Amino acid sequence: MIVISPGDYSAAIEAQRLRQLLRRAALSPQAAARELEIDEVTMRGYCTGRPVPRCVALAIERLADVRSRKVYHITKAESAVDVLEYGFRDATGTYMSGSVHTGVWVSDKLLVHQSDIDLNEMACFQIKVSKEWLLRHERGEKGKAYREFLVPAVELNEFPRRRLPDKEWLSMPWGR
Repeated sequence: MIVISPGDYSAAIEAQRLRQLLRRAALSPQAAARELEIDEVTMRGYCTGRPVPRCVALAIERLADVRSRKVYHITKAESAVDVLEYGFRDATGTYMSGSVHTGVWVSDKLLVHQSDIDLNEMACFQIKVSKEWLLRHERGEKGKAYREFLVPAVELNEFPRRRLPDKEWLSMPWGR
């Protein structure tokens, strides 16, 4: 029988959270160590369960926030539970481009008016992604007031997502 002490459990949870933050910031432990000017071996230790000083945890949270961007995805309300539970799924189509594309469309603005989904049947998601990762997937035309991205679902699911309450997205300037 394996016995895990409460201290080991909290260290494992903390290490998992740290790895998620680094992934969100698109930083390896080595790159984060260089950015924060700390020893790489020490950073790897934090990622594998060594206690993380509060100041380091806060610095990594700040790095993740600075290096991230919010994007939005619109879907039918009936699909929202599946997205929350299982994540996004790739779709395939021509999307008025003449060639076939596969992925999940997201944009830096909530494009409610461009969706063919009725407002009463709509669910809107906000995803916080790494800027560097996002730029590799840009697909929109230049000169528009917004930017669009076609991203692989398996990669998008690595980032935190939340369903926007109807009251919140309807109160946004582009949500009316």
